[in-house]
Amino acid sequence: MTANKRIIIPIDSSYKEYKKFEKIFLNTKYWSFIWFFVDSTIDSTNLKTLNIIKLENKSYDLNEFERVFNEIEYDGNFNSFCEVDFAQNWSVYKSKSNHSYALKQKFLEIEHLFSESLEATDIILNNATSHFFQRAIIWIAKSKGIQSISYTQSLIPGKEYVWVEGETFRVIFDKDDIDNQGIEEEFNTITRNIIVGKKKQTYMSVYGRTIYEQLKDIWLIRNRLKLRTFSINRLRYLYEKFIIRRFRAFFWNQNAHSILPESDFFFFPLHMPGEAQTIIRGGQYPDDVELATRIAKIIPENVILVVKEHPGYEGWKELFDLRRLSSLPNIFLIKSTYSSHKIIAKAKAVFTINSSVWFESFAFEKRVFCFGIGAFSHQGVCDEVSDIIEMCNLLNTNKNGKFLIDDKMKENRKKFVANYSKVSFDGNIYKYNDMELKSFGIFITKKIKKVLNA
Repeated sequence: MTANKRIIIPIDSSYKEYKKFEKIFLNTKYWSFIWFFVDSTIDSTNLKTLNIIKLENKSYDLNEFERVFNEIEYDGNFNSFCEVDFAQNWSVYKSKSNHSYALKQKFLEIEHLFSESLEATDIILNNATSHFFQRAIIWIAKSKGIQSISYTQSLIPGKEYVWVEGETFRVIFDKDDIDNQGIEEEFNTITRNIIVGKKKQTYMSVYGRTIYEQLKDIWLIRNRLKLRTFSINRLRYLYEKFIIRRFRAFFWNQNAHSILPESDFFFFPLHMPGEAQTIIRGGQYPDDVELATRIAKIIPENVILVVKEHPGYEGWKELFDLRRLSSLPNIFLIKSTYSSHKIIAKAKAVFTINSSVWFESFAFEKRVFCFGIGAFSHQGVCDEVSDIIEMCNLLNTNKNGKFLIDDKMKENRKKFVANYSKVSFDGNIYKYNDMELKSFGIFITKKIKKVLNA
């Protein structure tokens, strides 16, 4: 085990992520190798470790910002880098300019701490969210030649952890992981489980928790509960969430159907608004409503495009988006409560940016056209579409309208699913009970052993 290597874990927003590592590693030989890169919102005196690198909300000369930001070689400007934070945390700040100023200061402080406190032998271990804090750390680490390893939620039913290539979410397959033996049986087992019904544990799983569990969570985010939390923008957000959103959801529901059309149709599921799946991994089309309208204009005249709101996020889309969709005669809105599997089963093909529906469609042997990037990228399991012109050309090559999957893609899907399952680990990424912590501990320990001994 290399003594000078450290595992650096970014911690922002709440104590939850820290608590997982504390419970698993506190009394083990690995604890001394684990350091925490802590956001200024966290009170580090509550952490049972001295291995802390912490932001202190220091002020820096913004004249240096452009030079520092350009060093990470990000393909875009700072506003695009912060787009997810702008979408999700706008209510915390008085204005977008104040928001941008605060993030620039935070970026400069993170870069300063890298230069002052991190070494080339350090390794960033990151839950691959797209929060600004983690994102800045990963990009700055990359620019300085510091290794990062990231994990996220697996799409395999019952297997919730998988290592990925940062925010691209491409799955990492080591040579030792690839196994083409028994892929047919493994593929059939997994697709059967998908059809039976994957219990999707997303952030919305909070609604399935007990009152006691939710009260415990309030304690874990106590660092956020300050007087400044209740600003005018925050009150606007709460007003929108609990009142305006319900009105919008009512009108969306009134315009949606309860049964599928009898004619041929394609399926296009909408994403959660303001999420990284579209903003960061959405390719040229981060606006899913705009993409749906463009697709509707190029599909054959005798085919309908069925569009479905993301379950659990009804009402977050603007009424303007509803008008954009309902203004086109060949767009058919289906209620968000309607089973996606029933829609996929009857659809001619599926269009998506990168909704997990692409993966579920394998169980129904449906052709999938993906406009974004994700675990499917460069795996030959979907039709990866760069723009609407390419999509138009693909539609023209299917004059018979059957949209069949060729043998090569079928084989690629079997290999991908079987090997994806092999590199995924049991557990539930959003639960914190003893059983899930044990699964998480096995997953993380295996990786820590590997990187420390490398």
